[in-house]
Amino acid sequence: MALHLSLLGLPQLQEGDNRSALPLIKPSYLLVHLALRGHWVSREELTHLLRSGDDEPASLGSLRLLLTRARRLEWAGGTVAEGLETEPRRVRWQVATDVQRFRQAYAERHWAGATDLYLAPLLQGLPTVNLPGVQSWLDDERAELHQMWLNAVAEQQAALLDRGASGEAAQLLRRALSLDPLSEELLQRFVAASQQAGKREDALRAYERFAARLGSELGLKPTQTTLDLIGAVRRTGPPPGEEAPEGAARGASPGPAHSPGPARPLIGRLEQRRALLGARQGVVLLSGEPGQGKTRLLSEVWPQGRWIRCAEGLEQLPYVPLLNAARDHWPDPRDLGPYAADLARFIPELAPEVGQPGSARSGDWSGDLTHDEESYKARLFEAFLRVFAEAGADPQPPAGHRRVLIVDDLQWADSGTLEWLRFAAERGARVYGAFRTGEVGAALKRTLAALGTTLKVIVLGPLSGGEVTALASTAAPVANASVAFFDWLHRSSGGNPLFVLEWLRALSVRDTGDLSGDDWQPPPDHALEALRPPLLLSELALRRIGDLPALDRRVLDVASVLGSGGSALTPSRLARVLELSEWTVSDALVRAGTRGLLRGEGETFAHDLFRHALYSALSQPQRRFLHGKVAQLLEGDLDDLLVAEHAHLADDQTTAARLWFQVARFSFGVRRGFEDEASALYRRILTLEARPPEWYRACAFLAVRERVAGRAGEARRLTEVVVRESSDPLARAMSRAEGANLAYLGGDLAEATQLAQLAVQEAAALDDPGLARDMLLTQANIAHYRGEYHSALHIAQDVVRQQRQEALSHSHCTWLSTLAANLCALGRFEEALGHYREQLETARHLGLRAQQVTASSDIIATLHDLGRIQEGVPLAEAALDLGQFNDTFPLRYHLALAHSRAGQDPGALEHLLEVMRSPSVNMRAHGYALLAEVYANMGRPVEAQQALQDGLTLAEGCDILTARAVVVIAVLQFASGPLLIRAAPLVEALRADPLPAYLEGDFWAALSAREEVAPFESA
Repeated sequence: MALHLSLLGLPQLQEGDNRSALPLIKPSYLLVHLALRGHWVSREELTHLLRSGDDEPASLGSLRLLLTRARRLEWAGGTVAEGLETEPRRVRWQVATDVQRFRQAYAERHWAGATDLYLAPLLQGLPTVNLPGVQSWLDDERAELHQMWLNAVAEQQAALLDRGASGEAAQLLRRALSLDPLSEELLQRFVAASQQAGKREDALRAYERFAARLGSELGLKPTQTTLDLIGAVRRTGPPPGEEAPEGAARGASPGPAHSPGPARPLIGRLEQRRALLGARQGVVLLSGEPGQGKTRLLSEVWPQGRWIRCAEGLEQLPYVPLLNAARDHWPDPRDLGPYAADLARFIPELAPEVGQPGSARSGDWSGDLTHDEESYKARLFEAFLRVFAEAGADPQPPAGHRRVLIVDDLQWADSGTLEWLRFAAERGARVYGAFRTGEVGAALKRTLAALGTTLKVIVLGPLSGGEVTALASTAAPVANASVAFFDWLHRSSGGNPLFVLEWLRALSVRDTGDLSGDDWQPPPDHALEALRPPLLLSELALRRIGDLPALDRRVLDVASVLGSGGSALTPSRLARVLELSEWTVSDALVRAGTRGLLRGEGETFAHDLFRHALYSALSQPQRRFLHGKVAQLLEGDLDDLLVAEHAHLADDQTTAARLWFQVARFSFGVRRGFEDEASALYRRILTLEARPPEWYRACAFLAVRERVAGRAGEARRLTEVVVRESSDPLARAMSRAEGANLAYLGGDLAEATQLAQLAVQEAAALDDPGLARDMLLTQANIAHYRGEYHSALHIAQDVVRQQRQEALSHSHCTWLSTLAANLCALGRFEEALGHYREQLETARHLGLRAQQVTASSDIIATLHDLGRIQEGVPLAEAALDLGQFNDTFPLRYHLALAHSRAGQDPGALEHLLEVMRSPSVNMRAHGYALLAEVYANMGRPVEAQQALQDGLTLAEGCDILTARAVVVIAVLQFASGPLLIRAAPLVEALRADPLPAYLEGDFWAALSAREEVAPFESA
């Protein structure tokens, strides 16, 4: 049965009864474009379409990789793109689509069929972040098809009305209006058709929604034509027995019904309210001092917004505000589509069958993620966005934006949450938020700067004197109060609304009278200044709870501890910690709410200052005890990172280390793209005084990151600590394996081989497939260094074959590099070049900068072996801008080689001086060899001979085959007699050594050239 592709809405595949969403990955974008085009498309056009920046097209190599991955997409027992046709200059994929059927129905003027087929705009909801070419093309295609559908609706409406089917016409127009809600023409036609069908109330409700949305989004009012039409509908009155809709009776003016607000009206802030409603930037933030009413204003303007709340003290815990919000809103995994597994990795209870750690704790976890072209971090970010998309969307979002999100207390946001904020804005979400003016840390400052013109900051300053008077009169009307009283209240509160209310409450308690009662008199004017103002708001808060029953105070004490992690204060959680019934706790929360300490249904403090005051009043032993109870009793309920934080504050270092390591390795470490988050948690474990097994494991795993970042000395120190102090098999196996890598960097192949064997022995006792694969990598590398290229190649081929059935990952990049390196050693350079380019494209897709540097260095090296080194220069120079990593040194070496071959020796020398800073003996040996050549070319023979002498010293002190070979080749080419005699033992050893193909020819050519002048032995 033929495959069918549905493109109206999110793309779906269908074959008979089988139906499934097309995975939202880059190869799918390519297939969707080809399916819509239906004819041959040039490769050049496709590279422009799939570019990831505004100016740079994708490379043809990238397109080849996408085509390969497109062919590998599996569905319903076969592959999606079985009919994909490719030629050297063009590509085609012919497949049946609903768009084709729609266009055919339209061309045949079959209006009923055309309107039925158009279920949603073309590829509605398809993410196009970082794909400007796709976005531009999609905008044009979508607009054309939507206009065709509107034309078909008009034709079908006319046909229905002609035969008296006004009810069907109204239903058709209702659907049209849902897809184009700000079309006044469609509204007018719907109102007319509904009135004709006797559905007067439907017409009026539709008008109310339209007018509200028009005003909210565009700041406009309906035209006079529409108002006249609605007036005519209202004058007809409802049919007998039918009540007029709310807002339409008794001559009510058109516009949105006023939703019930809080008991106390919001005073002032009219200018800021207008600024909020009129802002067109993607991110709109309120700033102000604590208590200025930032949260209150946002909740009033956007009552249906989806709230994400940051909490003090959690700035080091990645994504906790987002994870808390996701748990609170609890999405249906089906609504997350292909991203459910990404979120379940962090919230296992969301989808137990996906989130179980089984395979994750065995190494590189892939679950059911086949969406290998997208960064794992971007996929998690998209999952978060989908959690908040539907239930959190404002029913009247601003024009051009699909979602309204509110992130409160951004001054406490971790760097990961701030990065997600930028992502959400880029994806078209309307993001509001608030932060405290005086508490902007470095991470938030960078985020605000990065948002640039997409950000609008609205400052909430103090209330004016008149506004303070109005607030005081509204909150607690003061009989007979003098102007001096209100002036004093304004000065004492600084115009801060929260301070105003707390002063009034404190005065009410202090004077034991009702501020609004006839029997209460303010002190004389001259005595107002004598009223001692509390020094801190915390003192006001503590006064408020001073006479609470002991039980209620205990509940609030625990709530202040639990709330320090941003957790909801649910009666069930509090009851478990307090060992009380939920009814008892719930009653206490209600009583606290009546005193204004809690808001909503008692799940959060009315202001964090109240929580902070209660928490600060606890003694240090009390805090430790309560944090320990929370960690002990709520593990599995709260997020692991939150539980770890409570354990840490309780001085339970063992539990904190266990949970931090668990999250670092299995939630972040295996999800490539989260290396920074994982490293931060490993470092935090190392700050603990206790040294449980997880402390040593953190040392071992962090050592890998340190080496990759070019800090070999720190990596060596960490591995030595583990081997010296720990008996934990996992920590020791990882440390031995990393020690092998470091030994090779240091030029000691014998030690590297020994350590690799010890690592395999340590790992054998563990049922950890991921670790076993790491051990295979160590074995393959050692075999390569020993010249056992066929053995290393077989290992790499087997692993890469397995990985091609898994999600792309950092590990896959590493194994592609290993595979290509051994192909180069065997002289199969073109094959190797293809794998290196695949490694580069994969690293780009996953956002792995270090791997991009590695691949770029290997590509230019392989091009040198093929006699085309200059082709790789632009790529290598661009890679220098990605940052400084361990493989930046070989990258600079090959750039120096390219400069030298082009006769640009000063440029080569500049790179080589950087290369000599490498911790790798092999790299420095290559550097000395090329330095000798460059100095010789520049007519500086003394420096050339010194470089050869230093290179020989290095080669004589190591057993790295390639290091010895490259130095000996340079000696044969440029050295004088004494150095040749000194090099003779190395030369003789190399005659029998299995040199890699890229050095073997150079060695024998240099030796032959030297012996033509004189036999080498007599040199």
